[in-house]
Amino acid sequence: MSLSHEMSQPSWAFPVTALILCGGRGRRMGRDKAWLPWRDRPMLQHLARRFELWKVPVHIVAQVDQRLPELPSNTTVSRDRRPHGGPALGLIQGLEEIRDATKPLAAPSWIWATSCDSPEPVAGCLAAILDRVPPTHAANDHPLAIVPRDEHRSYPLNAFYQGSAASMMRALADDGELRLRTLVSRLPTRWVELEELRGFDPRLRTFWNINAPEDYQRYQQELAIEEERSQESP
Repeated sequence: MSLSHEMSQPSWAFPVTALILCGGRGRRMGRDKAWLPWRDRPMLQHLARRFELWKVPVHIVAQVDQRLPELPSNTTVSRDRRPHGGPALGLIQGLEEIRDATKPLAAPSWIWATSCDSPEPVAGCLAAILDRVPPTHAANDHPLAIVPRDEHRSYPLNAFYQGSAASMMRALADDGELRLRTLVSRLPTRWVELEELRGFDPRLRTFWNINAPEDYQRYQQELAIEEERSQESP
């Protein structure tokens, strides 16, 4: 699947905002992952630009003193209120900030929460996840999160949230619960099986997560192979 194909404008069932967390220390990688080269750009810049091409506004939560690459004009940046507090607090902060910036009476948006080390979201996959939102008239079915999962784990940092989920998550975090998967499990959640998404993202690139040098090397190789195959295709 070539980058030119991914530049096509997806059709979203609801307004979408992207939330990117990049405040991790990058200990396993040994460097700031926001600056890792990816498709000839720093990884964070590449990811933010992909959302810009899809006309999706981006909100980034970064470390207090973190240097960031140049970002698209549709991007806002905030800094960790609790430095190195972990992904759960970063997610809650970002959801609160997007929720509070939403104009009154505006159509509720869904927030795609991800991290800068998941640089390959596929538009069709995200749209397919969003299509799992139940109709507004569905009784007793009003999820605050739509979270992919497989038999091994859930993917709360490649998932959709309502901004209103922040209040429930903040209350749990204030009580000491900072495990992200546990927080999400307490929300009204619509689960999406990962295998259901292969028709839209055959290699599940949306869920690639680059934590360590060996991940980076493996996914760079996979990306090169895919690009080579796409160029050979008629």
